[in-house]
Amino acid sequence: MSKIIYKIDDKSLAHILGRENFSTAYSAILELVKNAYDAGAKKVIISILPKSITIVDDGCGMNMAKMHTAWANVGISDKGYESQGRVLSGSKGIGRFALARLGNSAEVISKTLGSNPVYWWTDWNDNVLEERKEGIPIGTTIKIFSLIDVWGPKECKDLIDYLSRAKRENEMDIIIKYADVEHTVRQYFDDAAVGVNAYISLDFKVDSANKKVEFQIESDEFEDKASRYYLDHPVTGYSSEKSILSLKMLNVDWDSLEKDIEKLGPFSGKLFFVKQSVPKANREKFLMKQALRSVLNDGVVLYRNAFSIDSFDGKSDWLGLGARAAASPAAISHPGLGWRVRAYQLSGYVLIDKNKNPELRDLSNRQGIEHNASFSLFREIICGILLLMEGFRQSIVHAVIPHTMETSIGIKPMAERVSKDPEAVLSFTKQERANLAQDIRLFREENARLEDALEDQRKRASNEARVLYALSTLGLSISESAHDFHNRRNNILSFPDSVKEALVSYGLWEEICNHPNSRYAGKSVPKIIESTRDSLLVVDHLSRRALTLIRKDSFELINVPLADYIESLLARWKSEYGSLDYEIDISKDIKIDLPKDIVNVIFDNLVLNSWQQNKNEARIRIRISATFDQRTEVQFVYQDDGIGFKKAQRFMDDPMSILEPFETSKPNGHGLGMYIVNRAVVSAGGCINKIDGKEGFVFEFSLKGERQ
Repeated sequence: MSKIIYKIDDKSLAHILGRENFSTAYSAILELVKNAYDAGAKKVIISILPKSITIVDDGCGMNMAKMHTAWANVGISDKGYESQGRVLSGSKGIGRFALARLGNSAEVISKTLGSNPVYWWTDWNDNVLEERKEGIPIGTTIKIFSLIDVWGPKECKDLIDYLSRAKRENEMDIIIKYADVEHTVRQYFDDAAVGVNAYISLDFKVDSANKKVEFQIESDEFEDKASRYYLDHPVTGYSSEKSILSLKMLNVDWDSLEKDIEKLGPFSGKLFFVKQSVPKANREKFLMKQALRSVLNDGVVLYRNAFSIDSFDGKSDWLGLGARAAASPAAISHPGLGWRVRAYQLSGYVLIDKNKNPELRDLSNRQGIEHNASFSLFREIICGILLLMEGFRQSIVHAVIPHTMETSIGIKPMAERVSKDPEAVLSFTKQERANLAQDIRLFREENARLEDALEDQRKRASNEARVLYALSTLGLSISESAHDFHNRRNNILSFPDSVKEALVSYGLWEEICNHPNSRYAGKSVPKIIESTRDSLLVVDHLSRRALTLIRKDSFELINVPLADYIESLLARWKSEYGSLDYEIDISKDIKIDLPKDIVNVIFDNLVLNSWQQNKNEARIRIRISATFDQRTEVQFVYQDDGIGFKKAQRFMDDPMSILEPFETSKPNGHGLGMYIVNRAVVSAGGCINKIDGKEGFVFEFSLKGERQ
């Protein structure tokens, strides 16, 4: 039996694994630097001339046997996980072809302890390998000729910047020499510090085995005065830990999440929030400090042990921050917690490990990572952790605004004087004119703050209008179908009986019922007819419900005691949700002066939420109570004895976040039900007082009301 032996010439290898494999000359040089690191080098010197590049390292070097077994075997790596205390970066066995990306010919001379130096030369058409006798130090020297790229001072500086982001460890010095300049490459984030070139840092460590994340937020963005109003944590930051399952993550499989987290493995990182300027209006309105003289200006770098992964070097938005911010464009002062950091406002790094994160696999050219399910979960967890910093920052702003707005708004003395007597300005002294100018500046700043607040309201109204348009369009479509169904209701609902009667009249019914296939649900005609009847009744109920919702009297005020009106809704709920039991405890003397549709929206969504959340439970009990807390305020408590937030851990820690749009505790939920409830309560002049999901679901809110 014979075997096929694959053959490929040097030039083709150089083209495929060199020039096509490395996206830039910088990434090719990084690959050779990684080889020096894996060889245990403490120093690598890169000398760049117009026509050649020389790379010298003091690593362990190679002998003739190593050149034959490792250097010459394509796609075969002799590197394990660790050597000399370093986690090795290479594993693909193709890194040496970075030489072909840099030049059309190259030579390598290398010496290891106890062996003669070896010399290798190639122009990618031919090559020479031989031992030499001359005495050279242990290590490897690579020279590349006939360069493919033009190397001037700009390209050399860009290489320094690139390598400063690419290196993570300081175990090996990287020195760049060009045009009589010698530069030692520093790790970019060594100089990163809050209060120096960043406003906030978020240091985190993910423990995949225990499904938790430890984090520390450090901030120097707000003045000390802000701590008078924000009481949850120090405005300078805090440290804590959370369950990973409690993080807000949108695109995950909640059923397999725990196993997926274990499979992903542990990782850590440090992110920095930066901004280029701090407008004076923001400093006064939000009690923010003045802008820093310089800030970090690179994005988030992904490191696998000692080096970054190319295309994840901070220049691309691999976390999807741009799309994330576009989906939630709220300003920092928005009443909700919808502000999201922009891609240009975040710098920092994330650390993964070659062995501990095996599912985060390099592409064959080490120019990226496979975008598999583990990588998607990896990004979701990071963005969920990022929300901790975003929520911290926005909560401080929310606490501060009411107090700064209170003290700034008002007629200024000089402006008031001029408004009453415009001619008075003609007799103003120099100091009075200066005071008037100050009043005008303050007016302008207040106007700018009010414009910001108005813009926030516009954005909020725009977001709500989009939801309203979508739901209205859907409602109109359903209404039209409901009318059509209603007009043909009798014919449609009688269809199953008509089919049965026809089969009986043809003398086929008994034969069909006794057929052997009738034992199988999918082939039993009687069961199919019965199932069709049940389905049509569901559609009939839906059409009648849709027509009821758009009736004119649905928008009229409730003119009966609240208890009676809830009882009328109860009759409908019992027909719609058979697995729910109800207990109503509302005094007969309570009356609320609200339209029916507002009350319907609140309670219909709460009941629907209980039913959807507990579909797999046999029976669920709902209790609705209402009492007078004050003379004009009714306190409502809605609760069920279902599973609550047991399948949505993140709401255990922050239950109020379920009121934000597109937040849901259900795997396939749309995340609008509780948001709509919140907006309905607020629009009616009420407020949400408490949400709890530890033992069943509890929702407490208040509305204005009166005693009859």
